[in-house]
Amino acid sequence: MLRVENLHASYGGIKALRGISLEVGDHEFVAVLGPNGAGKSTLLKCISGLHHPSDGTISFDGNRLSGVPHKVVESGIALVPEGRQILPGLTVLENLRVGAFTRKDRLGVKQDLNMVFELFPILGQRQTQLGGLLSGGEQQMLAVARGLMSRPKLMLLDEPSLGLAPIIVNQVFDILQKINHSGTAILIVEQNVYKALSMAERAYILSTGTIEKSGACSDLRHDDQLVHAYLGK
Repeated sequence: MLRVENLHASYGGIKALRGISLEVGDHEFVAVLGPNGAGKSTLLKCISGLHHPSDGTISFDGNRLSGVPHKVVESGIALVPEGRQILPGLTVLENLRVGAFTRKDRLGVKQDLNMVFELFPILGQRQTQLGGLLSGGEQQMLAVARGLMSRPKLMLLDEPSLGLAPIIVNQVFDILQKINHSGTAILIVEQNVYKALSMAERAYILSTGTIEKSGACSDLRHDDQLVHAYLGK
């Protein structure tokens, strides 16, 4: 589904990615892990068109991505950004409709609103409440639900557990697993290493802009040397 080949990206003179190559297959749940500054968020920004790589290719469903954010969304990719970035002055319902801005199928949008309210009942109860008045966990749920409103084939998630209480983290990951089981592929950047390794099928370990190791999560989470070297104790 997604193929990234020899991707390089920089911020001024600082090289953030150095020849990254990875794949996400249909319906897969894949994690990207590594220390702060490894290039994980930059990778997601390049895929979603928010940062332009200096070299390499990104293709989705066999077509090279344009690098234009709304075109990337139309191709079937949705980004749930770090820090949620909901629109605090809009209601929950308005935030969700923003997620469907590229769609023209009104009936389908209505159906998907019902779907996200079933998946996130608290959002259904607070449709008219301003997004900025939600709790941190509720805002993260809104950010995920907003991404779903574009009806993506692949969701990119950047640190969805950041700043959340453990019980809310469990709720968010349970919902992500349901989304994945329903047929949506997931590529997640996550600082909660053990949670990510327990949920994803495969993982890539980034360090200073390169992939140090990749493999099945069932193998990686038992590799103590790897965990201590690249992911922290």
